[in-house]
This record gives sequence, structure tokens and C-alpha cells, in this order.
Amino acid sequence: MSELISIVVIGRNEEKNIARCLELCLACDWDNKEIIYCDSESTDATVEIARRYPVRVIVHKNERKNPSIGRNIGLRAARGDYVYFIDADMVLEREFLKAAFPVLVSHEVIACVVGRRLETRLDNFYVRLIDSSYHNYGRPGEVDSPSGGGGLFKRKALLEAGGYFERFNASEEPILGQQLHRLGYKIVLIDVIMAYHDVGVHTLRQYVWFRARQARQLANALILRERIDRPAYRLAQKHVIEFLLMVLWVAGFVLEGSYRPLLVGASGFVLLTWLAWKYTRLSGHPRRNVFFFHEFILGKPLHIVFQMYYLFRMLLIRDQPSNRPDGQIISDTGNPTVGR
Repeated sequence: MSELISIVVIGRNEEKNIARCLELCLACDWDNKEIIYCDSESTDATVEIARRYPVRVIVHKNERKNPSIGRNIGLRAARGDYVYFIDADMVLEREFLKAAFPVLVSHEVIACVVGRRLETRLDNFYVRLIDSSYHNYGRPGEVDSPSGGGGLFKRKALLEAGGYFERFNASEEPILGQQLHRLGYKIVLIDVIMAYHDVGVHTLRQYVWFRARQARQLANALILRERIDRPAYRLAQKHVIEFLLMVLWVAGFVLEGSYRPLLVGASGFVLLTWLAWKYTRLSGHPRRNVFFFHEFILGKPLHIVFQMYYLFRMLLIRDQPSNRPDGQIISDTGNPTVGR
């Protein structure tokens, strides 16, 4: 009999997606599995729909809408020695677990195996923009983090790493990657489709808030620099410098007097030189023009401005996550799916 794999699904208000997600988890090509759905207090019919399936449903408090909290609850509830994570707005590729498991158990230092995640709405302009950087996977082999909103883990290694980092509302994978690497573990990318996903950003308004959520994480990176990975902290620092350059450039158009031409000319030259340098460095990128527009023309100003907003807000209004009931289990239907 094959090893037990615990499939942990997390979600909130996913009534349009939860049925298909659970059905394909149940239908995946791995016989010995349990499925745990961790719900962050959905206000729609998500939980009701989930309970129609032979899965364990855990409803928990999550005021910050933090995906790490649901994953960690599922991790602690899992009965298998191996855990696969997936979001409710994704669907599992039927044969991924069979392809990933032999790689995961091939060496004791391998803690996680991930595959490629594909977007399902590439006909949408904003989805294509995000996909140009969101899923810019490298070559198969060892990678820095379990990106893609999922992955097959050794439960023991993940518990040893302390689970997912719960202070960020997104981009928690790089933090987990560093925690695993510090312990001597490796994360491996295989050239197999892991899951299909709809990022849910189909309008300009959704795109703006998508960039805002990303910016909030980098603001967190400056506040929590002792506890996060160094690349995120360095990127956050760079954005502060870019923000100051942007302020200088804008100030050149606003200020009157003899300094105005100097400010406009100097800051404009620096900005254009920086953009040209960035574009040149992307010569090997498979979707160079789309990625450049997404990252440096449309998204970068939004990202940096939002990051500064959240940074100042965090400095002035300290969050107190320990006083919130996040993670408290409200209901648990038990575990009916072992061996299905």
C-alpha cells in the first residue's frame, strides 16, 4: 500500500471553486490519501459545499486572512508523513503526486518537491502581466523556495522549520524556503505541472490592489528584518531608495524657482538610465517586454508608493497579532478520508 499523503486545501469564500478543487483532489492518482479543508470563516456557501464531500473540514479564525495560518492548522491536523498544500482557487494535476513522491523520498535532505503552476486565464491582459513574473520558474533542480501556493512536503521537516511564517499575508514561501535551507534541507523543482490556478486579477482595480498586497509584504520586510530572508530585506531597502528618487523627480515638476530645471533634468536622467539598464538585463527573459511593462512601468510606481504607505502606517500604528484570535478552531468535522 502506498504511503499516506495528507492533502491540505485552504480557502475563504471560494463557493465557485471549492467543488472542483476537492473533486480533483479526490480523483488524483494516489490511492492512500486524506483531504483536509481549512476554511477561514467563509461568509458564503463554501463550507456547506465542502461538507458534501468525504473530506475533513476545519473552520478557524483568521481575521488577517493569512494563508499561513490555515496551512499550519492543516499541517498539525495531518495524519500522513507527507503533506501536499493547495489553495481552493487551484486544481491539482492528477498525476503530480505520483511524479513528485519518488523525488521527495530519494534523499533525506529533500524536504519539498514543487512543480509548475499554470494560469487558466491567459486571455486576460492583467493575468498575462502577472504571469510574466509570477510563474517565472527556473530550470528543474534545486530552488530557493516552494513557490506556487503548494508543494509536496515531508511533514517532519516542515514541523522542524516551524511551519509557514504567519506574520505575512502573502509571499510566505521565500521565508519558509530560508527556514528549510538553514536546517540543511533542499527544495526541488521538477518539470511537471503541479496545479492550475486563476490569480483572480482581471481588472485594473484588482491589479492595483494586487500590487498593494505585494507592497505590504516588503513593508513588513523592513519592520521584521531580523526574522525574514535577506533578499526580501534588500529588495525592500532598494524600493525605499527608488521611492526617494521618485519623490525627487515629482518635486522637480512642482517646485518653482531656479532649482526646478536641475531637479527635473537630473532625476529624469537617473530614472531613464535606470529603466534602460533594467531592460538590458532582461535580455534572456522569455517574455521580456511584457515583464518589463508589468514590473517597471505599470506596477513599480504603484508598488513603491503602497510600500511607503504601509511602512509609515506600521511605524505609527503597531500591529498586535498576538491579541487576535487567529488560528482558533471553530469547528472540525473529523477525518473521514483516509485511504480514499
